[in-house]
Amino acid sequence: MNTRRDFIYKSSVLAGSLFLPSTAFSKTQKYVAIQLWSLRDEMEKDAKSTLKKIAKMGFNEVEAYGWDFYGMNPKPFKTFITDLGLRMRSAHGAIMKKNPLEVTPPNLQESIDRAKEAGLKYYIIPYMEQANYNTLDNCKRTAEYLNMYGEMCKKSDLQLLYHNHDFEFQTIENTTVYEVLLNNTDSNNLKFELDLYWINKAGKNPIDLFKKYQKRFPLWHVKDQHKSLNESTEIGNGNINFAKIFKHSDLSGLELHVIEQENYQGKSQFESAKICLKNFKKINF
Repeated sequence: MNTRRDFIYKSSVLAGSLFLPSTAFSKTQKYVAIQLWSLRDEMEKDAKSTLKKIAKMGFNEVEAYGWDFYGMNPKPFKTFITDLGLRMRSAHGAIMKKNPLEVTPPNLQESIDRAKEAGLKYYIIPYMEQANYNTLDNCKRTAEYLNMYGEMCKKSDLQLLYHNHDFEFQTIENTTVYEVLLNNTDSNNLKFELDLYWINKAGKNPIDLFKKYQKRFPLWHVKDQHKSLNESTEIGNGNINFAKIFKHSDLSGLELHVIEQENYQGKSQFESAKICLKNFKKINF
């Protein structure tokens, strides 16, 4: 994950739709996105060619990472993907403070402006440094700051989301980092992109969260956990019961499934993405 963190940080420092219907999806889920980090090597080699292939695969939405939008900048990127029949509502790229006492990360407002220019609805913070959650006080302070960042996003008609890994579910003084964020922020200012792989890896049940914190999870990252390796794998090839989880989508407030893949077990990134999409369409929900 350090590679992605470094990339997003560098991009943020630099920064500061047509719907193709498919009968393969349920009536309530017309869009399925792919987090472009799943094809990071291909995006780095030739972003435009990769996006064309993504559209041909059958994806109709993308989730970006970084605020330079692969060297195209916000408006040209939006125009390019729209012409391909793709849409984009969300992107990763906000940078959590490395110093817990620092009030606002560098270039936060500039990155909010770029997100708005790209036509986004969701501005996603992809992780936070350990200094922001290593004590309960620091974790509560982070929640306070996230609440403030959410208010900043609201002024630009954006919704702030936080994307988890597994460390947010570790116990901290009889609670968890994740629960501190949920309990100490306004539900209108901060919602969550729940990564189903990472919460499963942490040994937690996402359905319990949906019941306790209803309507706070509009986006999900959908990737599977390998049955024997300590890493992710394609949807349907691992041990996560997606059909059971997906039945609670209304309770969670879900608006969009975002397929993400980070480990490939020898397959190409394109092959892995195709498998994910094919198996995603088979899930009964």
